[in-house]
Amino acid sequence: MYDPPFLEALMITASFFAIFIIIVVSVLLLEGEGTKSLSH
Repeated sequence: MYDPPFLEALMITASFFAIFIIIVVSVLLLEGEGTKSLSH
């Protein structure tokens, strides 16, 4: 019935936060694999 503006802001923040988490996790995984390959 009504479209609150904070809902749109929440969706944008959630999508940005999800992308940020995915980038951080991928970087940590790449760094972990890099250190493992270097140690071995």
